[in-house]
Amino acid sequence: AVGQTQQFTAAGFDQYGNPYAMSPGWSVSGGGSINSNGLFSAASAGGPFTVLASDDGVSGSAEVNVLPDSGWATLPSSNHPRHESSLVAFGTKLILMGGRGARPVEIFDLETNQWSTRSSPPLELHHFQATVVDGLVYIIGAYTGSWPFEDAVDHVYTYDPILDQWSVGPLIPAERRRGSAAAVVHQNQIYVAGGIVGGHGEHAEAKRWLDKFDPATGSWTVLPDMPTARDHFGAAIVAGKIYAVAGRDSGASDGVDVTVSQTDVYDINASSWGTLPSSSNIPTARSGVGVTSSGDLVIVIGGEGQGQAWDSVEALDTTSGNWQTLPAIPTARHGMGAATINGSVYVAAGSQSQGGGPETGALEALFIGD
Repeated sequence: AVGQTQQFTAAGFDQYGNPYAMSPGWSVSGGGSINSNGLFSAASAGGPFTVLASDDGVSGSAEVNVLPDSGWATLPSSNHPRHESSLVAFGTKLILMGGRGARPVEIFDLETNQWSTRSSPPLELHHFQATVVDGLVYIIGAYTGSWPFEDAVDHVYTYDPILDQWSVGPLIPAERRRGSAAAVVHQNQIYVAGGIVGGHGEHAEAKRWLDKFDPATGSWTVLPDMPTARDHFGAAIVAGKIYAVAGRDSGASDGVDVTVSQTDVYDINASSWGTLPSSSNIPTARSGVGVTSSGDLVIVIGGEGQGQAWDSVEALDTTSGNWQTLPAIPTARHGMGAATINGSVYVAAGSQSQGGGPETGALEALFIGD
């Protein structure tokens, strides 16, 4: 972000792949500055900049993205637009996965500023919030199939980003299967909240469920129900508490507009739910949101309802219970994921109008702070 620094290093190799000692000179184009030791300092304005290292006629370069101190930055779009997908942080990479139509995994490397396309899942997976435990991405509480009679996925699925390999995990108990659930990780345990069974429409039913899945043992634990049934929402964990925000009841006759305003909070240590007072209701009720956290903030991005996709970005300060309005995201959207890396919030993909399209691959970032 603006005002921050990044250390760069350079290594040289001969034509046979053997390393050799080098003392590169450093330069940067587009903005910012870099000293003789390769320490880059961001300028007062955001943007993509190119850092160049050169030594004895040989040179190499790297792209660095500097996020503005206010407002969103636009990064390269993914190669496969999609919606009802998920985005998860993996080190300095963003993993975009799922979506209607069995889209392949895509990985964005923040260090190279490039997308790479990986393998497709073994079946269509959509409507889920991915999590990471011990180097594996877990998909739990997903849907498969076509609207409006989607089926809840009956197994846990995992993806290994290093090996680019999908695996089928444990069977989910039949009575706890659903799609459009939210998921978070605490102490290597995955908590799966809410969701819906029966697809979309009056034949479907939103759930108040909360479950804990232990990846090490494959065991399930049924936990107390949420106060509010909801789906198409998101969850985030702050200081040992799970915050369930936004969403709707897709089983209602006009479910897309039967939104949920209240915020439910689960205290993991106390094994109990509570609902924040009405003064802490989300200001802009909507569903299909991207949800992530940064510090004490739970950040809710985009969404759909009232005939449109939203560009609203709102953050709940979990220490005060107050909501604040953040800069609107440039690409209004719903049905996407959000992730946080080093104080910056990233959002990728989604649908640009209420319902199923048009799909976007837009990747945008907002610096929140550590």
